[in-house]
Amino acid sequence: MSDDQSDSGVQRRSVMQTMGAAGLALLGTAGATAAAGQEQDGDAPNGQPSYQLPELPYEYDALEPHIDGRIMELHHGEHHQAYVDGANEALEEFESMREAGEFDDIRAAKRDFSFNYSGHVNHTVFWENMSPDGGGEPEGDLASAIDEQFGSFEDFQAEFTATANNVEGDGWAMLFYEPLADALVIGQVEGQNELAHQRAIPILTLDVWEHAYYLQYENDRGAYVDEWWNVVDWEDVGERYELLTDAEPDDLEPDDEPAEDDPDADEEPPEDDPDADDEPVEEDEPEANGEPDPGPNGNGEPDEPGDGGPMEPGDGPMEPGDGGPMEPGDGPGANNESMGPGGN
Repeated sequence: MSDDQSDSGVQRRSVMQTMGAAGLALLGTAGATAAAGQEQDGDAPNGQPSYQLPELPYEYDALEPHIDGRIMELHHGEHHQAYVDGANEALEEFESMREAGEFDDIRAAKRDFSFNYSGHVNHTVFWENMSPDGGGEPEGDLASAIDEQFGSFEDFQAEFTATANNVEGDGWAMLFYEPLADALVIGQVEGQNELAHQRAIPILTLDVWEHAYYLQYENDRGAYVDEWWNVVDWEDVGERYELLTDAEPDDLEPDDEPAEDDPDADEEPPEDDPDADDEPVEEDEPEANGEPDPGPNGNGEPDEPGDGGPMEPGDGPMEPGDGGPMEPGDGPGANNESMGPGGN
């Protein structure tokens, strides 16, 4: 295997693990990964799940002048680490509750886990969405989807920027892939996990918490957002989009074709045949008094009302006044009504 193939495989595996198995099943982002060669999220030595802080795919100062190296150092080493620690502490608390059989504090523990785990996932995607060689515009399938759904890249960029600048308090602007409509959706996340877009999967994330920019831009979030576009790694975002759209099951849409195990599904209903023989088609009828039903009266025509005997079960009504046999399609099957004993 060549070095290029190996690097490509590592990158693809990293993106897939970041999305998680559930993400690729289009149920949502399910986990985050460490960089290749580093310990990854998974089971701790005691058999319990745990999370690890991923290494950055570049140096802390690699995104300068757009994002200061000191900001990146604090943001990754302190803030992201805090979310990892918080998620692991919540998992340990769950285990303690299970062992003791006491769940009095379960509400707070579940809230802590949701917040910290979401912060871990959001930041992991955020780091990988940026590159010292970033900026510019997307290409390929992602570019086509943006043009189709937003009108142009400029229109998309304007909407995403406005979304980021108008997050209330701390939070995120995100571009989601939404599988139900096979669509791209720009959304806000408040905190780390509020205003959730259920089942939608983030492929581009922008952290607008103040710790992401305050040391460099102070309270000018708009200036930070404008500079961030210069480090967006559209190759990473595009690969996430392509992985998700390639992984979408073909059977998400209902199948209009009849089921294969229904042999009658394709049969056309019988049409009235104006040239059909005047004699009715003989069918198996219920036996009366142990004798087969005589059916026609012997002259090739059905019994007429008042011919001396009641109509037998299974005989159908005639068309009023026609004095002759019924045409195919006439009779009780057409309106669910029946004449004669036991007909209803």
